[in-house]
Amino acid sequence: MAIGVASLVVLCVAGATDTRAAKSCVNSECRSAAANVIQQEYNSVSSVSQPRLSKADGKKTPAWQIAPDNNSMSLASALSEEQIRDVIAYTKEARSQAGMSGGSFYGEKEREASIWWVKDSEAFVRRLKKRLMPLVRTGVRLMPAWTFMADVKELEFESGNIQIALYRGDAHKPGKFTWHVDIDFASRSAEAGARLLTAIVQLSNPDAYEGGSLQVGKHVSSRERGSLTILPSYAAHQVSEITSGSRYSLVCWFHQRGGGANNPVSANVAFAALQHYQALRSDPSPAVVDDIDLRPNVSLFEGNLLNAGGMAKNAESAFKAGLSLKPSNAALVNGLGAALGQQGHHTRALKYFKRASRLAPTNSAYQTNVKTSQSISSVH
Repeated sequence: MAIGVASLVVLCVAGATDTRAAKSCVNSECRSAAANVIQQEYNSVSSVSQPRLSKADGKKTPAWQIAPDNNSMSLASALSEEQIRDVIAYTKEARSQAGMSGGSFYGEKEREASIWWVKDSEAFVRRLKKRLMPLVRTGVRLMPAWTFMADVKELEFESGNIQIALYRGDAHKPGKFTWHVDIDFASRSAEAGARLLTAIVQLSNPDAYEGGSLQVGKHVSSRERGSLTILPSYAAHQVSEITSGSRYSLVCWFHQRGGGANNPVSANVAFAALQHYQALRSDPSPAVVDDIDLRPNVSLFEGNLLNAGGMAKNAESAFKAGLSLKPSNAALVNGLGAALGQQGHHTRALKYFKRASRLAPTNSAYQTNVKTSQSISSVH
């Protein structure tokens, strides 16, 4: 039985006792009950097999370090020194571009970095893929908690999307990548909408820079040169500010052959993502590094997921929860406007779109939302 992302509407309101209660399912208790129903439904219909380590793989099992919350895992010395030098040498010859910034589904996405998109035709890319694919597949087999995964043999690299990033220590614009996720549940593209895993390789020596930690949820990943970290693409992660030095990294993404917005794989990921966001918001334990912006952004990711699933009322509640923690988060304000618009409250939606535009005046998407909402409001 295949469940599409839109089915989240039916599953979430099932946590209420009757139709009237379902319509008011916006508080934290109800959202938690809804998440339980989603998981129960998922367990009853999913045919996803639990990953297991085969005997053949077990002969040379690498020493993976699994984060306590099961949201990431790291492997030392995934790339050789020669492979690392090949990657960095490419950046000396090819032209870079500025890292992306501005509001989107992914978050406020404030990023200070130079990036290079590497073509699949590059010889060193073919060698990298040959090296990384078996490591990633073995790692996934060791992580039975990732129930959104099906057959690891069906994992594929996202074509044409291997990225090299350089973060520099700068007193005025320190290198960073604030809290974000790498998947867009609202997208039907084979790239942003169907990602399963993100893989990140550290290319710099840990003593070559200060700050610049890769944080997945509340845990910091390995800083060792050549180490590989894999995480679900829906997982909240960031690169903290670099105060000095330079940090190179390589990023690539994986999807499952045949995956897409209307594929059961996407529904399984949606279930896992919702649980991840709600667990982070309710976890009282401190993060390894400062997480002042983690909770409001997790509320953003949860709200965007619910909105994409047609659950605008629940999304409204999530956005409001985030704004109670950080009223100046333009992406949360814009998300609240989108949730209100989906419910037909166009005048109220316009107010929040305008506010988001004031908070982030250079964001063209927010400006477009203002214009669209103005035209709809004038009709209504």
